[in-house]
Amino acid sequence: MAFNTAGKSAIINVTPLIDILLVLLVTFMVITPVTSKGEETRIPRDAPRQPTNPDVVVLELRRSPADVVTIDIALNHQKLQWDALGDTLRQIFKTRGDRTLFLSSDRDIDFRYIAQATDVAHAAGVDNVAFMTPHRD
Repeated sequence: MAFNTAGKSAIINVTPLIDILLVLLVTFMVITPVTSKGEETRIPRDAPRQPTNPDVVVLELRRSPADVVTIDIALNHQKLQWDALGDTLRQIFKTRGDRTLFLSSDRDIDFRYIAQATDVAHAAGVDNVAFMTPHRD
């Protein structure tokens, strides 16, 4: 509805507003990152719990049966201390072409231990950390 009094029009010109809106839209599309940043993971869907290849390195994180708070770690079923994990992984992966580490853990382990083990593995020269999931029927 327009009120026309003495040659003046009360119609709002929305063209400049649409131009500003389109400029803002293009600006936000350009500054928004297209790819997400984060850790690339490979989660097998129906994989066996233990790999059959003897050259595969598996890091296991388990709750200690004696203490609920303590996390036991084992590298290919050999118990290991947290302090020695980085040096041991560095020694294993320094001559390998395939730098993939498989990580297996109990369901009730706090994720910070998994993240800590992943960080230590990357610092030791591991390129890929593959998370092992339990087999579901």
